[in-house]
Amino acid sequence: MPYLNLVKGHGYKITVIKGFQFNKQKSPFIEYVQELSALKDEFKGSFIQVVKSLLNNLIGRFGLNFVKPITKTVSKDGLDRILASKQVIKFNVIN
Repeated sequence: MPYLNLVKGHGYKITVIKGFQFNKQKSPFIEYVQELSALKDEFKGSFIQVVKSLLNNLIGRFGLNFVKPITKTVSKDGLDRILASKQVIKFNVIN
């Protein structure tokens, strides 16, 4: 929000179109991360790599995009079925 206040100070008007409201909650991962961080300081060699991997994989899981785009070549009838049942971002007609 500090950036919005900065641009408002330069005379811009801001209209919020859409947003999300999040309730503040205690993270369920605090104990997990603290315990692994403590183990990382204690371990040597390959055990450190295992602990680092566990910590990095936790972060990576939340960065995954589960909706993957699909590219297909289909007939006219196939296109009609897809358009009726799926979200289509873009399509090209091939003659």
